[in-house]
Amino acid sequence: MSQESRSKIIAALATIIVALLGFLGIMTSAAQQDRKLLQDQINIMTSRIDKLVKDNIKERRLVLELKLELRQVNTKQKILQGFIDSVPLPMWTKDLDGAVFRMSMINKAYEKYFDRSKIEYEGRTDFDVYPEGIAREFQKSDWRVYNSRRHVCRPENMPEGRT
Repeated sequence: MSQESRSKIIAALATIIVALLGFLGIMTSAAQQDRKLLQDQINIMTSRIDKLVKDNIKERRLVLELKLELRQVNTKQKILQGFIDSVPLPMWTKDLDGAVFRMSMINKAYEKYFDRSKIEYEGRTDFDVYPEGIAREFQKSDWRVYNSRRHVCRPENMPEGRT
């Protein structure tokens, strides 16, 4: 092989090697960019997971706080129920639900007087339990109490026995 042919082959090989090195450089650069993009995505996902874990911990703490609060409310309600059950006269409490009042608690004397259980009264309106005329009077009385923003303890004209 002649010197000139060798030089051409070497020059061609050099060109190929430079091209390959350039290609490898591009590939290496692309791989580094891909690696950086993947690492950025991993960091973003890790951050999101950390936030979800923290939010989950906060939510679990809130659920536990609500359970504790509910337990305290239930305890207070049991104490109040025990107190009103000890009164020998019919007693009840009502809560406003929209535009009507619903019975929220009744005592044992109330159950005995009307010969019905709490289950038949609690959560019901006067219109569910009494004749319309009596229910209307009770609701008027309830609105007077509500609008005065004071607790009221006074005699009521009760219907006789079981309604």
